[in-house]
Amino acid sequence: MKTTLLLLFALCYNSLFAQTLKDINERLEKKDLSQFRHHIENIKTGDHCATSYDLTIREISKKYNEVVVNVFLFVPTPEGKYSGNCSYYQINLLAKNNQIIKYDLYSKDPDDPKIENYKLLTHYSNDDKIKTFQKTYEKTFYRKLNLNELFDNSVTYGEELAWDAFLRLKSFPTSYIKLIKSKIRPFH
Repeated sequence: MKTTLLLLFALCYNSLFAQTLKDINERLEKKDLSQFRHHIENIKTGDHCATSYDLTIREISKKYNEVVVNVFLFVPTPEGKYSGNCSYYQINLLAKNNQIIKYDLYSKDPDDPKIENYKLLTHYSNDDKIKTFQKTYEKTFYRKLNLNELFDNSVTYGEELAWDAFLRLKSFPTSYIKLIKSKIRPFH
């Protein structure tokens, strides 16, 4: 009886972690940002991997959000729960309101920060909605957006950049602030 229960636990354990990447793919295919985020935030840290996820959400312009998720998943081998690999994935996605309009799922080496070395596992893009986003960005910031500039957490841009700049202005004399405000177009 003990052996049967132990075997059943081992099979369920392996199946649980093997399903996690499949579950992430299923959430991405539904294109619902809230569902996807809820799933990511509920991934449990494995016994052998580092923190299970790192999630960054930034508002690029009104209604548009960029999301970067790094996920560590422990995938046990058939030998049992203490034998397996930690696999590292990155998900880059763009959403309008709650609808995902673009995503890329990569497998990657945690020691290699270069996106060109990541292995693309799956991709989706709604080109019409991406073009609308690019037009909105250009209209707001007077600059064309190169999509290759997205998903780099070391760069600040969009409304976040403008807000950071505005906060720094508080230390300037009032006359400079008035001059700068007269040259800035409102966001909304």
